[in-house]
Amino acid sequence: MKLKFLLGSAFVLFMTINAQAQEFGARIGGNFSRFNYSVDEYNQDALSLFSLHIGATAILPINDNIRINGSLLYSQKGERFKDNGSTLKEVVNYIHLPFAVEYSFGGDQIKPFIQAGPYFSIAYSYKDKLDSPDLTGEVSYDIGNSESDDIAPTDFGLNIGGGLDIEKFRIGLNYEAGISNLFPNGWNANETWKNSSFNINVSYFINR
Repeated sequence: MKLKFLLGSAFVLFMTINAQAQEFGARIGGNFSRFNYSVDEYNQDALSLFSLHIGATAILPINDNIRINGSLLYSQKGERFKDNGSTLKEVVNYIHLPFAVEYSFGGDQIKPFIQAGPYFSIAYSYKDKLDSPDLTGEVSYDIGNSESDDIAPTDFGLNIGGGLDIEKFRIGLNYEAGISNLFPNGWNANETWKNSSFNINVSYFINR
C-alpha cells in the first residue's frame, strides 16, 4: 500500500508540472552508477554499473532564460564486481523523478543550458545477478524500513548538469549524488550507503 501511494504521489506531482508545461517529450539515456560507502574498504573493489533510464520529460518556462525541468523515469542504479571470470551485479530498479531549475542562453535553434535541483526515487526491486562459468542466477532482496529489510524504499539526492538544446532535441549530462542512506537501519551511526551516478541522456520534445 505504501509503494502504491508513493507511486501515485510521484505520478500526480509530475502530471501537475506537465499540465502547465509548454514543452513535453520523451527521454532516454545511460547511467554509470555505483554505491558510495562511507567506509573506504567497501569501495575498493566496486566498479561502475552501466544501465538505462527511460521515460517522459517536460519543461515549464518561467521567462526567456529560466525554466523548470521535470522527468518521470524508469531508472536502474547499482554497481558490479569482477573476479576470476565472474561478474556480480547489484541492481536497484527505481521510479525516478529528477527536477531542476535551469538557465538557458543562446539563440532560438541552439541553446546551451545549466541546471540543478533535487531528485526523488522509489525502489521497486533490488537484485544481485551473478554470471560465472560455474553458476548463473539472481537473488532478490526485501525493500522497506523494518529491521529485516535490505534496502530503503526511497532515495533522495541532488542532481546538477547541463547540455544543449538543438531544435526539438536535447542532449544532457548530469551527476546525481544521493543524500539519504540506503540502509533502513544502517550498519551503525557512522556508516552510510548512498547512490552516485553520472548519466548521459537524449530527449525529444513533441511540441517544441
